[in-house]
Amino acid sequence: MEKRVSQDLNDPIRTLYESPGYLIRVARQKAVACFEPVAARHRITAQQYAIMRVVSAYPDIDQNDLGERVSLDGSTLSEIVVRMERRGLLGRRADGRYRRLTLTAEAGALLGQIHPEVTQSLERLLEPLTARESERFLQLLSKLTGVENRFNTPRRRRPRVPRTPG
Repeated sequence: MEKRVSQDLNDPIRTLYESPGYLIRVARQKAVACFEPVAARHRITAQQYAIMRVVSAYPDIDQNDLGERVSLDGSTLSEIVVRMERRGLLGRRADGRYRRLTLTAEAGALLGQIHPEVTQSLERLLEPLTARESERFLQLLSKLTGVENRFNTPRRRRPRVPRTPG
């Protein structure tokens, strides 16, 4: 079996600098540094931005579906939704046992205002890569994380067919 990660104990720095966990952490730090000025200027977090983007795309989305789409657990999402509702960015209504979410006009305006700045921050993040490398990087990152998007379509398991006795 081919080794994918260096295990050369004689060169611990190489082992560290080629570690996926280390590289992902450094990439995350760079991503945060690119997005943080935009977020601070508009008083939002990356999670709030993601929530607004998803709710904008899926008006009346239920909170459970939203949590899956933005990869946040229920309790974390609930806290963020409450803060966004208090700030006037989200509207929430009960629909049976579901809580449906919609963007407020203020959130829609904020998204329109912030989108060009977010696009610029993403361009700064990917600046060291060529267009082709950026596409490949996003494809591999999507595959690694299991995120379904235009770069990655995870294989779906076939539904189990019940066996017939006999």
